[in-house]
Order: sequence, then C-alpha cells, then structure tokens
Amino acid sequence: MNARQDKPAPGRTAVVTGAARGIGRETAVRLAAAGYRVALVDRDEMVLDSARELGGGQALGIVLDIGAADAPQQIAAALGDWQAPSVLVNNAGISPKVGGRSNGLLQIEQAEWDLVMNVNLYSAFRLCKHFIPGMQSMGWGRIVNVASLAGRSRSIVAGATYMASKAALLGLSRSIASQFGPHGITCNSVAPGRVDTLMGGQGGAAQNTDYAAQIPVGRIGKAHEVASAIVYLASEDAGFINGAVIDINGGFFMS
Repeated sequence: MNARQDKPAPGRTAVVTGAARGIGRETAVRLAAAGYRVALVDRDEMVLDSARELGGGQALGIVLDIGAADAPQQIAAALGDWQAPSVLVNNAGISPKVGGRSNGLLQIEQAEWDLVMNVNLYSAFRLCKHFIPGMQSMGWGRIVNVASLAGRSRSIVAGATYMASKAALLGLSRSIASQFGPHGITCNSVAPGRVDTLMGGQGGAAQNTDYAAQIPVGRIGKAHEVASAIVYLASEDAGFINGAVIDINGGFFMS
C-alpha cells in the first residue's frame, strides 16, 4: 500500500464530466478557484467556451462523448503533461423524455435502457477504473459521483432507466469507498433533487412549479448549491467522509 499524504501535490488535476453547463460547469468553476487545473469534459462544444472563461493553463475543455468505450484514454491523452487526476467528478448523465415525460416501464425499448446505463453508470465505472491507479500512486484521491434523488427513493418525474442507473451508481460508489479508502482515496455521492438546469427543465415550467410546491423550502435547487457540496467532498477537509450520500433536495426526501 502506498504511503498516504495529507494533501495532493501542487499542480493537481480535477476531471469533471458533463461540464459544459449546469452542475458540472459550476463545479469546475469552484475547483479552479480552489487551485485545481480542471479538465471540463462534455460532448457539447460549449465546454470549450466554459474552459476558456476559466483561463488558459488553468482549464482544458475536452469535447467527447463520455459514453465512448475509450473515453478515459482520450481524456488521459488530452491532459498531456498535466499531473494525473486526483479528483474525479462523474457528473454526466441523461434522462430521456418523450413530450417532456419519461417512458413508462412497458414503453422502454432496449436501446434506451442500454444508452442510459452506458452514460450514467458504465462511463463512471470506466473512468474510475482508469484513474484510480494514479490516485493510488499519489496516496490521495477524491471521487464524487452525481447520483440523484431518483436513485434514493420514488421519483415523480424520472423513469425506470434513470432511476435504476442512479441507484446502481450509489452501489458502485460504496464498493469503491470500501476498497480504496485504505489508499487515501474517498468516494462519495451527491443526490440532487429537482435542480434548475437544462435536464431539470425538460418537463417545462409548470412541472417545476408543481414540484416546488411539494418541497419544504418551497423552490427547486440551484446548480451552485450542488456544486458547493461536490467541491467540499473533493477537499482535504472531507477526508473522513467516505461512502456517504449527501441529499440535496430541499427536504423533499429525508432519511
């Protein structure tokens, strides 16, 4: 087992997927402010603009379909001479909708199931498998997986594919936390409820208004509120938090 260290080395690197906008972009902004070099990964070319706004040398935009089998290798190649990532935020995710609503179980085609599992779950597995050895070598690492309220409890808007993928992501997180905690690597999850992002707006404004009425704080969440929790879990101060799930839903679900 490698010797542990209290802090990662200077020039540390963070990888954030789904970083063109929303929670991913807000997370990248805060990690950059904390001193990380940040690789922003997204299939949308908007990620290049997001990276440029953070400043050259501090941020790198990588246009990439995270569902590709060789996505981890492509990210590693794009990092060039940057230090191997010590922070990995698996934020990319999809939730297919038809007319603003998720398919019911009997309407789900195999292609939808396979696509959602690949993007929401398998991509996180592949990235963790690829980058954890580098974290082991450093004796320090932080993995934060963005799950969902839909993976924790009944959802009034998400479909079976999304719910299953996010529940499985929580299971993967606990396994990683158990296996790699002795190497100085923690793995935690955040489980956002309804958040004001592109995905959160798929059902339309009326759906969000109805949803907000059922939340004790009386509103849906903001991307920066989730990002702040992610950045804390990625920090040195969070070293004794491992295998945890932080629910960020305004009190809609309490456990």
